[in-house]
Amino acid sequence: MTRTAPASCWQRRPSSAGASRSRIWRLSGLDTAIGRVERVHVDVLLTLGELRVAEGDANEALSCAERALRTDPYEERAHRLAIAAALLRRDAGALDPVVARAERIWAELGAHPEHRTGVLLRQAAAWRSRHTRPVRPVHPDELAGTG
Repeated sequence: MTRTAPASCWQRRPSSAGASRSRIWRLSGLDTAIGRVERVHVDVLLTLGELRVAEGDANEALSCAERALRTDPYEERAHRLAIAAALLRRDAGALDPVVARAERIWAELGAHPEHRTGVLLRQAAAWRSRHTRPVRPVHPDELAGTG
């Protein structure tokens, strides 16, 4: 295949009506190149996010994690970054959804998180237990005057 072959495949219309763009990409080798670019993109986002956590910039770190997860929702490093950033924010509104999403992914895969991620999940659970008040059961007589 010549150097211009992928470009010409990209510009040409499929010869048959049923051929898809992904088939053309696969035949031309573009799917492999696109996968490599996406992998590099996710790695750069995660490295940047980890640096932001180290600098204390939780919002930017969480943004990097979210962007990486849009590209690869199964990337454990991205889930770990999101949990770390949410812990850094000290905000249950940010922490609960990222933990729930990660747990949902592991349940879907039938997998367990890596040890480093498990440490963060335990820290998140400990933080939640210290920063949420237990709900006191309300007796029906107390509700009689409301309404």
